[in-house]
Order: sequence, then C-alpha cells, then structure tokens
Amino acid sequence: MHLKHLALAAPDVGASSRFYSTYFGFREGSGPGLMANADGFRLAIHAAAEPVHPPDLLHFGFDVTSSDDVWSLWKRMNEDGITMQGEPAKHMGTLVFWCRDPAGYLVEVRAVGH
Repeated sequence: MHLKHLALAAPDVGASSRFYSTYFGFREGSGPGLMANADGFRLAIHAAAEPVHPPDLLHFGFDVTSSDDVWSLWKRMNEDGITMQGEPAKHMGTLVFWCRDPAGYLVEVRAVGH
C-alpha cells in the first residue's frame, strides 16, 4: 500500500500550483490545481474562499538525494522569497529544512542519500 494522493485547500490555486511545479517537479494535469509528479503522486489543490490555517505540526515532506541537494533547494527558495523556517539542520540523522507553501502549509525537505 502506498500513499499516492494529497488534496490541499488554497486561497490562490495558481500560486500554490506554481510553488509545487517550480520546486518539486509537479506538472499540471487535467485541470487547474490537478497535478502529478514523475513518481505518479497526485496533488489536488482546491480553491478555498478564506485563508487556510493548518495546525502548526501538520506537514508533509519531500526527499532529495543528498545534503547538497537540500542546500541547493534551500538557497533557491530563500532567494525567491519563500517563507523559510530557518536554515537546513540535522534532524533525526539527516539534513532537513522546512518552509511554508503559499497557502501556509508546512513543507519538509529531507536528504535521504549521502
């Protein structure tokens, strides 16, 4: 069994879609906010009439190959003005950083290789 789908509410579907396509390789699917990545994970971003206020600990994450990849993505996102939650740091044995997507969801990026 594999988790293969996530639906998020966002006040600006376009901004959230651009975030996930720009930094995490998602591509538009059959309609606005319907996306998938190369691994077949599907992301559905639905319009929300009001701002989203997810609980502080609610988050989801992306794995990258190396610590260099963590730093490279962090620098790129930081330079682009993404809301970062500090610099990459060791967490549970690997390099990790957290940021907020345009709707306010907490996103984790973690190195899984060497």
